[in-house]
Amino acid sequence: MMMNRRIIALTVLLTAAATPALGEIVQLGWGGQHQTNTLSAVRAAFSAGLKGVEIDLCVTRDGVAIGLHDAELSNETDGQGDVTNHDWADVANLRHNRRGERISRLTDLLTEIKRWDGEVFLDVRQVPAAAVGAAIAESGFDESRIAVTVFDNSVATDYRAAFPALAGIYLKSYDSHSAFDENFLDTVKEFGYTGLAFSSRPELPPASLMERLETRSLKSYTFVGFTEHDVQALNSLGVDYVVMVSAAAGNHYQATGGAGVVRPGVLLLLMTWVAWRCVARRDKGG
Repeated sequence: MMMNRRIIALTVLLTAAATPALGEIVQLGWGGQHQTNTLSAVRAAFSAGLKGVEIDLCVTRDGVAIGLHDAELSNETDGQGDVTNHDWADVANLRHNRRGERISRLTDLLTEIKRWDGEVFLDVRQVPAAAVGAAIAESGFDESRIAVTVFDNSVATDYRAAFPALAGIYLKSYDSHSAFDENFLDTVKEFGYTGLAFSSRPELPPASLMERLETRSLKSYTFVGFTEHDVQALNSLGVDYVVMVSAAAGNHYQATGGAGVVRPGVLLLLMTWVAWRCVARRDKGG
């Protein structure tokens, strides 16, 4: 009887250890100390213990997917013009204005993420699925560890057809939370999206929105300017993924070791361990 109780307790313990934590932090590169969407940002993020990263994508004229937020090169690099008017051979020699790092191909970013056994959200915008597919094939990355965010249904349809094993496809919107009414969320669900990606700036999402998403089995993915209060509030709301987009984000996370992030899976693990010890002591005493 004592052995059975311990086996049951141990089984619950292992189950708790495998429980996914809500509020997992993914991040736009590591913008606090590195240029976003670059290899150094990816390395820094995983070195700090993050589970995954977000990468913004653009595509060159010859169909090479790259990590870049703005298609207009002069906004972020020492180049000029729209990136879609330049081949990769030209873009490869450009450097970011902020820290002088070269632009990274998606192939190289995925190769680095794979080395860390990480996950990635790709903000694909209008980048063709074929360009992303070429990077996945060359890097040997597992597409089931990739989720994408899109702005319209046509792009979602293309990616769903090209990558049936994706971890998820999220509809991204910069609308205010008030725009996400019942009809809109029903449409998101009916189209087959995994969830909704939305901004939490300047206001955090209301609990009612989270409840409506949960009712429809839609996941939540939000991006914030980030303060410790924001992270605690978002975790209490049950947000699934949070993207930190300010320089303070990386600095705070690194300084606290993620102390601002509540991880229910870890909490359950601790509670189960305490229960297991209590059962063991009672059996020993009996």
